[in-house]
Amino acid sequence: MGRHVTKSADEHPWRHWTLGWLSGAGIGVANGAVRRATYSRRMSELRAHQVATATLLLGIGLRFHQLQRRHPIRRTPTALCVGATWAALTVGFEFGMGRLVTKKSWEELFVEYDVRQGRVWSLVPVWMLVGPEVVRRLFPAEGD
Repeated sequence: MGRHVTKSADEHPWRHWTLGWLSGAGIGVANGAVRRATYSRRMSELRAHQVATATLLLGIGLRFHQLQRRHPIRRTPTALCVGATWAALTVGFEFGMGRLVTKKSWEELFVEYDVRQGRVWSLVPVWMLVGPEVVRRLFPAEGD
């Protein structure tokens, strides 16, 4: 009840979820823009990084839920493959943009993953890896 699932989406969620990564990237870009335009001015850079990571995790989780409602994943292996694809695309995008567009050094890029310094960005690719399976279990497809 309340779900809109098409037959083709029911049979082939992979395509929809993989294309859904583009909207996830859009969520990430918008999240960064909001951070720069608002709260990063009122808190430390580290705290702003942590808040932005948390809001991105929430936004991506909501996108996973939306995709699961419209194009449900029915099996764990599919969810984990989709998650691995999202994680790989995200890390590739992050490092590609960082190196090619913003011309950051490898050291500057890797510092975002240094949990010992309070950096929590590593949670993003981890969430992308496991998120589709978590959401699949929390919101199973009709008939499962």
